Amino acid sequence: MDEKQKFILSCFTHQQVVRFTTLYHFLKGKKTSSILTFGFFNSLLPYFNLFPDLSLNEYRQIIDTLLKDNDLEIVETEPFVKITAKGLAKVGRPSFQNLNGFNYYRFANDFWRMLQFLTQVISEKRYNNTRYIPIESNLFYQYQLKMWIKSQSNHWLKGIMDEWLAILNELEEKSSLLLVEQLMGHKTTGLTKRQLSTKYDLAIWVCDIKSKEALHELITCVLQKKKKYPYLNHLLEFSKKIQPEDTVVITQRLFNEGLAIQEIAKIRRLKESTVTDHLIEMLVSLSLQELTQLLQRFQLDKAALELAGQFPNVIDWHFSKIQEKRNVDFFCFRLLQFWLVKGAQDG
Repeated sequence: MDEKQKFILSCFTHQQVVRFTTLYHFLKGKKTSSILTFGFFNSLLPYFNLFPDLSLNEYRQIIDTLLKDNDLEIVETEPFVKITAKGLAKVGRPSFQNLNGFNYYRFANDFWRMLQFLTQVISEKRYNNTRYIPIESNLFYQYQLKMWIKSQSNHWLKGIMDEWLAILNELEEKSSLLLVEQLMGHKTTGLTKRQLSTKYDLAIWVCDIKSKEALHELITCVLQKKKKYPYLNHLLEFSKKIQPEDTVVITQRLFNEGLAIQEIAKIRRLKESTVTDHLIEMLVSLSLQELTQLLQRFQLDKAALELAGQFPNVIDWHFSKIQEKRNVDFFCFRLLQFWLVKGAQDG
C-alpha cells in the first residue's frame, strides 16, 4: 500500500457507512452543505480541499485497490462503503496535525503569495538593489503589495523582519525549514515543490501537503498571537480581502444581524434553500459555545437533549423523523445535529 492509498484509507477510520464519492468531492474542495456536513460529522474538516487536482480516475483506482485488498467493503450497494477490521489495523486517523483546510482555504494561498513576495522585496531593499526580477509576475498582486506597504508605518521593514525571525523560531523546526526553503531573496532562489520533493525524497503530493501544513501552522500562530505579530497579522487580514467577498459571508452577516432565512432570501433575491446552505456552511466552523448561543436563539436547547435521548445515533438522523417530533426547518435540524456532534467531539 503506497502513502496516498494509506491516507485515503485513513479518511474512512470514522467507521461510518458513506459514499466513497463524497470523500472525493470533499478532498477536491467541492462546497455543498451535504459534503461539508460529511466532513464535520467525520472530523475531516482539516483536510477540506487537500487535493484540488485529484482526478476521479486516480481516486477510483485507489478505491478499487482498497476494495480488492479487503481494506474497504461495499455495504449493500456501491458507492456505499465502510472500512474493514483489516483496513483499521493498517492505519490510524490522518496524521497531518497542523492542517486547517476548511478554515483557511479561502485566503491561505493569497497570504503565502504576498508573504513570499514581501520577503523578496525586503531582502533586496536591505542590499539597496532595485534591479531584480520580482518573484510575483501578476500585476494584480504586485499592486496589492504596494498598497499594503503604503499603509504601513515608517518602521514596517524592521518590524516584519523581526516578526519573521521570531515566528520561525516558534514553529516546529520542520515547518520553519519547509517555509524558508521556498523563499526568494537577494542572490537566493527558493526551491520549487518538485525540488523539495527530490531533496527530501518525498512524493510531490506529500511535499505539497507538508508545505500546506507548515503554512497553516504559521497562520494559526499569527491568529493566536496577534499582538506579538502585528505586521504579519495585518498582512493576513489584508490578504483575506484581496478576493471578492464570498456570497456565503454576505448571507452569514445578515443572519448575524438577526434576520430570518426568509428575510435574507428576499433581500438577496436567493432561494431559501440557498440561504440555508450558506448558513449550514457557517455552522461547520462554529465553536461549541457559538453553537450553544444559536441553539438558545432558536429556543432549541431543551429539544436537543430530548431528541438525543430518543435518537442517540445523531449522525443518522432523518429530517422527516425529527420533524414528526419537533416542528423545525432544515437549518434548525442541522443546528441540533451539529451541536450534539460538536459536544461529543469536544468531550
